[in-house]
Amino acid sequence: MNAPTQQERLAHQCSESLHSRDRAAQMLGIRILECGPGHCELAMAVTAAMLNGHGVCHGGLLFALADTALAHASNSRNKLSVASICTIDFLRPAEAGTVVIASAMERFHGRRKSSYDVELRDDKTRLIALFRGETVSTDAAVIREGESCND
Repeated sequence: MNAPTQQERLAHQCSESLHSRDRAAQMLGIRILECGPGHCELAMAVTAAMLNGHGVCHGGLLFALADTALAHASNSRNKLSVASICTIDFLRPAEAGTVVIASAMERFHGRRKSSYDVELRDDKTRLIALFRGETVSTDAAVIREGESCND
């Protein structure tokens, strides 16, 4: 197995730094599975408290998972980025007990604007939703002074 590259270590550190400050993601039980430059994979288990009036996961919570994956992928180079436009297409419901996996992939990376696709899949790998997001980068760093990589 190859040792992680400097860019992969930086992406991991950025992801951990973001997650440590993201109270909403922590409240939803979102976990980091994998991260790298311009991509990431997160997981969220759907609980009974996440169900809407139809008995399936609330769409806003699925959007939150996809948006969080966008944040991890777009901030992976230690340049603070924020979402500017996001859309989601819901394809099938997620029921209680389902673990939803969000896989974010960078499609375009520019100096200020970038574009990402996020697929949400259930634990049977069925597609639940497709999310597309655009981000704007700033000159600020994601990793705050004094934070270090815990490899």
